[in-house]
Amino acid sequence: MNTQTLLKVNNHAYSTEEAIRRLLYREQDQADSYITELLVREFADKNNISNTDEELKVALEEMRYTRGLEFAENFKNWLEQTGQTLLSIQNELDYQLLQNKVKASFSDEEVEQYLKEHRPEFDKAELYGIQVSSLEAANALLEKIKSGENFYLLAMEHSEDITSKPSAGYLGTLTLAELPSDVAEAVSKGQSGDVVGPFSSEQGYTLVKLGAIKPGALPESIFDLRDRLFENLVSALKKEANIESFFSAK
Repeated sequence: MNTQTLLKVNNHAYSTEEAIRRLLYREQDQADSYITELLVREFADKNNISNTDEELKVALEEMRYTRGLEFAENFKNWLEQTGQTLLSIQNELDYQLLQNKVKASFSDEEVEQYLKEHRPEFDKAELYGIQVSSLEAANALLEKIKSGENFYLLAMEHSEDITSKPSAGYLGTLTLAELPSDVAEAVSKGQSGDVVGPFSSEQGYTLVKLGAIKPGALPESIFDLRDRLFENLVSALKKEANIESFFSAK
């Protein structure tokens, strides 16, 4: 195989041979995945994160089982077809386990702080809306609601949003991050049952009623949060790394 160097990451060379092997196994952006892997391995080494032989043995057995390669002959043929060796597969599995351990290494305090700083991406609110074309119409409906008229009936009668009108103005259960900033701010300060607005948009003016509010709970989000922290770590490591590319310009 061609051993031409394609790039270097902190003096670790990445060859054409390595790129082909990863293409056959991972089927993804080979150069970027290699950069990420080396940086994660360096981080793990600096922080005394490693895998035991027993963990690698179990991972290999699971990998062979999921790919239907329990029989030695099948596994041997698969290695040849994909350009792999037993060592290369062990390296792949070692890296997968290291990724999981690096994610698990983030403290509960780090996870909770991330949740606090990005709460709008996790908090959800069940929302209903009445959309009309003029501010005057919106304010008139708001006065009716304040005087005790049923929001949902008014939505079915007056809303000009043909999508939500048949379902009493139901807009869905959305995170604050999915809402326009002015709506998100009002919703974040409101309570279930409140009506906020009207809010201006290209479609007109909308009154929004808050249904059930579902705060982003740590137990529900913890795996996603650790994935995000891992992505942030990788981005930071890439900014600090010395990466030299040897790809030919076309």
